[in-house]
Amino acid sequence: ERASREFLVAASALKLPFADGYFDVAISSGVIEHIGVVETPAPNYTVTALPNQRELRVSYVRELGRVVRPGGRILLDFPHGRFPIDFWHGNAPGSVRFHLPTEGFLPSFREVRRIANVALGAVTVLPRSPRNRLQFKQSSAHLHGRILRVPAALLFWLMEKPMFRWL
Repeated sequence: ERASREFLVAASALKLPFADGYFDVAISSGVIEHIGVVETPAPNYTVTALPNQRELRVSYVRELGRVVRPGGRILLDFPHGRFPIDFWHGNAPGSVRFHLPTEGFLPSFREVRRIANVALGAVTVLPRSPRNRLQFKQSSAHLHGRILRVPAALLFWLMEKPMFRWL
């Protein structure tokens, strides 16, 4: 879809083709959950964690840290593994996939914090609400998306309030 591909790079997430400290910021959206797993696509989506999943994810975050300058920032965006409904990894775009938190695919915030501290040392890891970013556009084509759109917007709004940061 890009008019210009001069700045498009395809590479292994575990070995990025950039010099140390090349970026001020690295944004990783929807990647970490795919590191260290084997996925089988539709019609019957399945996912299995590899035995070395954690080490691969640590290597990935370490690589992000390598290409970001000292004092730079890394944004890791991923579906939270403790939430039992997954709208991103199912048999069709926007479809619902129910899963157990112990599935080993979608990481929790706590897991990502641990991975970041192993990969990068003692770093500050902060959660952010997906408000104004997740709009439920694909899932709105389904009844569940239309039903959950308003409650999800309220939840995302609450997540920004100090009293509800635990959400």
